[in-house]
Amino acid sequence: MINLVKERKPEILILYVGALSRHLVRILDQFKKIGEPVAVSSYRRLSFRVGENQKQAPKLRLGNLDLKDFKVIFFRSVGNCWEGVNLINLYLKQRIETGLVKLVDPLIQTGNRYPSMKAYQMFAFQSQGLPVPKTLFGSLRFLQKNAPGLYRFPFIVKRSEGGRGERVYLVKNKAELEKLVLELLPQEKEERKTFFAQEFIENRGDLRIFVLGNRALGAIKRIRVKKGEFRNNVSLGGRAENFKLTAELEKMALKSAKISEISVAGVDIILGDPGERPFLLEVNRAPQFKGFMRTTGINVPLEIARYLVGLKNQVINESIS
Repeated sequence: MINLVKERKPEILILYVGALSRHLVRILDQFKKIGEPVAVSSYRRLSFRVGENQKQAPKLRLGNLDLKDFKVIFFRSVGNCWEGVNLINLYLKQRIETGLVKLVDPLIQTGNRYPSMKAYQMFAFQSQGLPVPKTLFGSLRFLQKNAPGLYRFPFIVKRSEGGRGERVYLVKNKAELEKLVLELLPQEKEERKTFFAQEFIENRGDLRIFVLGNRALGAIKRIRVKKGEFRNNVSLGGRAENFKLTAELEKMALKSAKISEISVAGVDIILGDPGERPFLLEVNRAPQFKGFMRTTGINVPLEIARYLVGLKNQVINESIS
C-alpha cells in the first residue's frame, strides 16, 4: 500500500491489478498536485483470519489497513480479482447501505450481476429503450446456424468480455464463420466464455464519450485509417478528432453509463450515414485516456482525482447532517 501524501491519513483508496499502469500513475500525480492524500494498492494485499473466535466478526485487511477506514474506494481495475471484489463488498455491506463509504466501479451487485459484460449491456440497453445494433446472443454453434440468416455478410462476432477493440472479429462468409467458430470453441467450452453476433454497420467513424459520474467530460470521433481495418479504435491506428456533443448523444451516453453501473466510463457510439440513427456499441470501464487528452486538451487524471475527492466530501457532509 502506498500513501501518496503522508501528512494526513488517506480516506480514498484506489485498487488495481498487477503493476501500476501509466494511466494510474498520472491520476496519482494529480492527487499530489492538489494535496489530497490517497492510498493505492493491489488486491494481493487483501487478507483475513477466521475460526479462532466464533463470536468475533472477521476483519478484512489490506496490508496493515482496515478497509473501513476509507470513505471512497475506486476499483480502477478488476481483472480476474472478482473474489477480492466480492470480499470487499461483503465486508463493507453495512457501511455501503448507510452511506459511510462509496464504492466506485466495483461492477458487482446484488445477485452477482456483471454489468460490464457486453451481452448484458445489449440486453439492458434494449430493455431501457436505447438504440443498439441488431444483436444475436447464444452458443457459438447457435450463432453459426442462425446469424447468416439474420444478417448479411460481413457481420461481427464479439466475445462478451473485452475492450479496446480486442476479441472482435469480422466474418465475411460462411467459410470464415466456420473457421472462427472452431477456433473459439475451446474458449467457450473450457473457459466458459460467451459470444454474440452483431450486424456490421457501415460507418463514418464512432464516438468515444468520456463519462465521469453524472456528466460527460467530452467526446472524440475515431476514424479508421489503416487499410483493411474495420475498427475505429485509436489504439489500433485510428485517427481522432474533437467532437461537439449534441444533447441527444450526451443523454444517451449518461443513461448507458448509469445502466452499466460504471462511473468512470468510456461510452462508444457508432455513427452511420448522415441522417441515420446512432447506435450504442458498449460502455467500457477504466477507459484509457491518453489519446482523448491529446485530442480534447481535457486533463482527465485531474478530473478523476477531483471526482473522487468530491465523493469523499459528500460522505463527510452526509455523515455530519
